[in-house]
This record gives sequence, C-alpha cells and structure tokens, in this order.
Amino acid sequence: MRPPLSPASAPALTLMAGVAAHAAISSTTGLSVDIRWPNDLLINGKKVCGILTEMNAELDRLHSVVLGIGINVNHREMPPELGAIATSLRIETGKVYARAQVLVSLLPRSSSGGPPDQPTPRGSGFACLRIRASSWPRRWASSQAGPSRSAGTTAAKSPWLRAK
Repeated sequence: MRPPLSPASAPALTLMAGVAAHAAISSTTGLSVDIRWPNDLLINGKKVCGILTEMNAELDRLHSVVLGIGINVNHREMPPELGAIATSLRIETGKVYARAQVLVSLLPRSSSGGPPDQPTPRGSGFACLRIRASSWPRRWASSQAGPSRSAGTTAAKSPWLRAK
C-alpha cells in the first residue's frame, strides 16, 4: 500500500487491521475474540490471528507499507508444540469455513471500519483492499473452485498501490 500517512502515523494501520479482523472473526463465527494489542487476536486465550506490518520510509515520508493478516481458519489440530497457545476457527467451533467468505467478511471492514453492508467513503481505511463483496461469494459458491481473478478487485485502481 502507499497510504497518504506520515511514518509516525503508520502504526495505526496495524491497529485498524486488528479491529477489522476482530469484527470479521466475531461476526463470522459468533465467538468472543480478544485483541492482544497491537497485533494478535485470541480466542479462549489462544492465538487465532496475527498481523504484521512492514514499512519503507524516510524520516518524513512513507514510501510503502506491506500489511499481512494471518487467520488460522480450518486447522483440525495444531502441532503439539503450539496446541497450548494457538487455535483455529474450526477447532473452536467444530465448523469448516470457506476461507474466501472469511476474506470477504474482512475486507469491507478493513475499508470502512464498519459493517460490510455500509458504504465506504472514498479514501478511508484500507480502501485499496476493497472488493466487490457482493459478487465474489456468488461466483465462488457457484464454481466451488475458488474466487477468480475477475472477481472485481479495485486494488489495481488504488493510488496507494500505483508504482511511483
């Protein structure tokens, strides 16, 4: 991303991603999710999501940010060395989740900070990640082959992602 932020403001992206992932996981699963600030989400005291942010900046200019959100979705079990500290949505609920649906739930929240059915103001939040959430699940469900590249990403149009 190439957000119009100062380097001092860039850590807010990690916090915004945490809030968005919290809302998406909570609404998808109905589980109580805790945020261990600034970058981990926990269910029943075990890590289910991690957020990493890397930036390329000078003292007064942010060049780019790479934001990674990792959610443990469909693990049946964790390796023995992680079983006491990590979990997945499937372990906690006993349900299998479509990863694309979890993503669809996450991205609109990342864009606006609010529910996915609310309009996103242009340029707010992670607007560069916004997708046409209404078409992607339909295409994915009908094909069962996963989302296609023509699912309607707007990332290519974002000024945050343009090469400088």
